[in-house]
Formats: sequence, C-alpha cells, structure tokens
Amino acid sequence: MFGALFIRVIVATTVLASALIAAEGDRVLLTDGRQIEGKLLAETDDQVTLEINGVEIPIRRSLIDEVYPAITDDYEPKNDKERKYLERGFVLFEGSWMSKSRYEKALEKRRKAEEEELAALKKEQQWRHRKKFETRYFAIESNFPQDLLDEWVMLLETYYKYFREYWGIKISPKVAKNKMQVFLYRTPGDFYRVTGMRRGVLGFFNSGTGELHIFFDKRDPYLSQTVLFHEFNHLVTYLIGPDFLYPIWMNEGMAEYYGTADVDERGKFIVGAQQDGRLVTIFKDKAEDRLVRIPDLMLTERDSFGAREYAYAWSFCHFLMEHEDYQKPFRAFFGNLPNNGELSTTKIPYDSGRDTRDMCDLYDVFQAFEKRMGEDVDELEAEWLQWIEQAYTELNPRAYYSAAQRELWEPKEDGSHIVKAVEYFEKAIELDVDDPECYRQYAELLRKGGVRENSYSAEVIDEDPARAYELIKRAIELDPLNPFYYLEAGGILIMESDLLDPEAAYAMAETGKALGPKNTQVEEVYEELIQVIEEGRDMIRRKAERAAEIAASDERIWFVVPHYFEGEEPPERIEDLSTEDLKALIAAGTVDGLDWVFQASRPVDEETGELIAGTEPWELDYVPLADIPEFAADLEAAAGG
Repeated sequence: MFGALFIRVIVATTVLASALIAAEGDRVLLTDGRQIEGKLLAETDDQVTLEINGVEIPIRRSLIDEVYPAITDDYEPKNDKERKYLERGFVLFEGSWMSKSRYEKALEKRRKAEEEELAALKKEQQWRHRKKFETRYFAIESNFPQDLLDEWVMLLETYYKYFREYWGIKISPKVAKNKMQVFLYRTPGDFYRVTGMRRGVLGFFNSGTGELHIFFDKRDPYLSQTVLFHEFNHLVTYLIGPDFLYPIWMNEGMAEYYGTADVDERGKFIVGAQQDGRLVTIFKDKAEDRLVRIPDLMLTERDSFGAREYAYAWSFCHFLMEHEDYQKPFRAFFGNLPNNGELSTTKIPYDSGRDTRDMCDLYDVFQAFEKRMGEDVDELEAEWLQWIEQAYTELNPRAYYSAAQRELWEPKEDGSHIVKAVEYFEKAIELDVDDPECYRQYAELLRKGGVRENSYSAEVIDEDPARAYELIKRAIELDPLNPFYYLEAGGILIMESDLLDPEAAYAMAETGKALGPKNTQVEEVYEELIQVIEEGRDMIRRKAERAAEIAASDERIWFVVPHYFEGEEPPERIEDLSTEDLKALIAAGTVDGLDWVFQASRPVDEETGELIAGTEPWELDYVPLADIPEFAADLEAAAGG
C-alpha cells in the first residue's frame, strides 16, 4: 500500500454548486486513458494527491501518464517565455499555451465531444443495438464495449482451440454444422432483463438451444472470467455428445476445474489452479471429521448435488487431471463416455419436455470408471486424501473471500447462505485480505441487510451502515481510483442512520462519476444514486419543516428541579422553559435524565373557559426527565450515543 488514504469531504451544505469541479481544474491523464480533473494538492516522486469534490485521492505515479496543472493567479512562471505568455493573458492547457478565448473554445469543444461520445456509447451498449457477428467457431451477439469484446472473443477462441487439440475430440456431427451461439451481456442488469433469469445466476449454457449466456461485471472482472470458462466448459462438453447427460460430479467438477483457467501473455491456455473458495469447504469438513466420501459423491443424483458436492467434484477432478498416473486414462474416459457401450441409459425429458437426453446409470459409470482407471474407487480416494495434504496450500484470505462469494452465488431459501457469507467475509478481513472487492461486496451486503432483490434469499441480517462505511473506506484505501467504491460510499451515506448526510453522499457520487468518464455503467449507477439523494434531501427538508411547525405551535412550559444528593445544597429550580429551551439545555449537558421536570401549561376549554387537566405523568407531577419518551433521542445524543 502506497500510503494511508485520508478522505475529507468538504461540502457546503447550503451551496450545492460548491461540490462541482471548475472547468479550469488541474488534470491528471492516467495510463488507462482516463482524464481526471480536480485540485492538485501535492506531488511526490511516488504519488500525486488530487482533490475531487472535497475527497482527497492519492494516485500512484506508475498509473499516471501526465499531470497538467492549472494556471492560477499565484502561478510562478518558470522562465521569461512563460512570463510573457502570462502578461498577454494566455493560459496553459494540457502542455500548450493559448489565448483565453481559444482555451474556452477548446474546453467547450471537448465537453461536447465527450457528451456525444457518451451518448453514442449509451446507445451502442443498449441490448437492442447489440453487435451480431461470426468468428471461425462462434456466432456472437453482444453489447460489450469493443475492447472488452475483442478480449473475450480471444478467450473463447483460445479455449476452444485448446479443447480440440488437448482432448483430441471430434465434435458430434449433430452440432458441428452450426456455429456455437454466444450471448455476452455488458452488465448484470442486461443479462437478467433479457434472459429472465433469477438474480444469483451468473451465467448459463442451455443445451436445449445450444446457447451460452454470460454477463460481465465491471466491479469483479475475475469473477466474470471464472464464470465464462466454467459455463463454456459445459458447452464444449455438450459438443462431445449432445444427446448425453454426463454424471453431474464429472460435468460440474470439470467445469470448476476449467473455471480457474487463464490465457497468458503468449496466448497459452493455462489450467490447474486452485479453487480457493471450494477449498474452504473441504478444509472445514476435514477439521470437523466429516469429509464426503468419493464413492458417495460419484453416486449422487442431480437433485441432491449442492455447493458442498461442487467442492469435492472439483477437487477429485483436479486430482485426476493433475496426477501424472491418472491424467491420461481419465481424459480418455471422460472424452469417450457418451460412446461407452458398457453403460445402460434411459431417455428422459429435457428442456421442459421439448427434447430428450440419454441419462446413464450412475453405478454403471462407477464400474466403468474403476475399470478404465485400473483401481478401485476406494484406493483412488485414499490417494486423493494424501494428495490434498500435499497439493493444497493453507487457506489464505482470498480463499475465504471466494467462499463468501460462492455462498452468495448459490442462495438458499432459508437465508443460510447470507449467514455463511458473513462468516467468511469476516474471516477474510481478520486475515487482512488485500482485495478491495472483498470489502466492497461485504459493504454492499451490510448496506442491504441481505440480498433482498433476490426472491430466493431471506433477509437474515440487519442493515449495518456504520460497519459498511468502514469497509468501503478500506476498499477506497486499497484502490482509490475505482469509481464504484465512491458510489457505494454515497449509497451508504444516504441511508436512514446516524451517517445520513445527503451532501456528503452527493460529493461521493460526483467523485465516482469523475473517476469513471465515458463509463456507461458508472453513469447508470450515478443517476440512480442521485435520484435517491434528491429523495433524501426532500425527506430531510420535510422533517425540518415539520419540526419547525411543531416548535412554532408548541406552547408548553417546563420546570426543572435538578437532581441532587442528600446533604447537598438544593439547586435552584429552572423555570418557564419552552420545549426548545429544554432541548438546548439537554444538548449543553446542563440538564440530564436524572433531573425532575414538570410541564405546567394547560389548554383552555373553549366552552367553559376553564383549564383542562393534564393526563400525562409529567403534567400531573414532577418526573425524571429520562421517563419522558419525547426527550430520549436528545438524551442519547447528549451522552454521545
């Protein structure tokens, strides 16, 4: 970490415009092409500190291409040439001196160009305006930005080429004549809206239609790639035998095995990395002496196969694929399974009855597996147990973070996944995880108090804005240039809590927008947040107006007898206090909950002209201030609560 982050929100609550960045601000050009505008606070050899909307942001030098300081009244020219430019009223703009009028035209031209570019991007990235094209192997529909689309097409092509060459598999004639249908969605929202899938589904391959559907989550690119490779493995497995249903332990175990794949700088497909999140399940079961038996795993039916079984399926396939003695026979067994004549199969309805699939008998597969591997499953299990002791490293913070993610990916109706996710998030943080996304995702969970928009989830934890804000500050500290972290901070600051501060939330929202120029996903989240902030402002305004109305019509008169101990000189009574006067004395610490109070004012009966007797205890006699509910919040605030 390059230094502790100090977030300082400086917003005039009465002047909204003060949160806006002036056009003549300092500018920092980042190596990723973003131009960030703000106020340059400090420069060192290691970093530049920029203030955006009152938020101080340290930026590492390695991320900066160029810094363009603004010319201000106190600017000291570096030489005679600059002095002459200043005398002529010229300004320095991104390294070039120009007249004020030319500078203003350049700013206006760029502003219009950026607005037009963002509008074009928004239009282009709507699903109805998606790109449709074909590559050598795929027919693709996508609303990805072009650079991301090029990257993912490369991943797909590289994976497919590897699969064909490494496995030596001939694609079934039934599907070889058609290109594979791939749908890539720019955001999770696009994916759920178009496919109609429930929230929590991260992607899917539909073997009934032969379509692969995946979305990209800009907040977690690693997760998106993991899902891409997992689901794509289902597609290529389908290509081996389109009418054949692989046993689920093999189908999901191999998909998980390839889920950690990557393509290196030379274009080589790399496989075999650990599934850290799955390891947490196995290590936990091992510590509790309740490991799942491999024979039981292999005979588990589809409707009984859950998150726990996924972990063991991955680990056993990982063992078979990485062990030098078993890699070759297992590859042959997996690749030829649809054509294995020793298996008895049953045709079952598939794709809502529109098609059928050949489902093999699991015990037949069990016996055929033992025959092809040349060992009993019990013997292989014993070797697997020895192998996991040697091959898997100790659980690191990232493992617990991955385990938390997986719990949220696989929601349970009873909400137990939320409880487990919280447990794993806390463990990752206890071990000082350095991934800022861990802190952001946990902050989001605590802000929502459960994944309420998911109908399969139960809200089993309370919202915790204070803890969420601490977490998002840590995320910002680890990655101060990520716009989504500031937007999340703004979402927390607009919650009904002690942190409620619409102006600070607005500053965070504007900062997030400034850090994500030309990013339509940032723009969408920003617009949603601004709407909530405006609603929050209206709510605070209405509350203030109502409080003023109540105060103006409150004619009650209070008397206070301060508390004192026996033997002490009785203090003087405080008389004729309005309700606001009494609240002010509580805030100042002059009056506390032990003091006795009495409300003396009485309304007049309009018919008789007589005073109406009071009904509350404090209207009948002196009572401790702490016994009057109306002042509970004032007493708590005065006590620092």
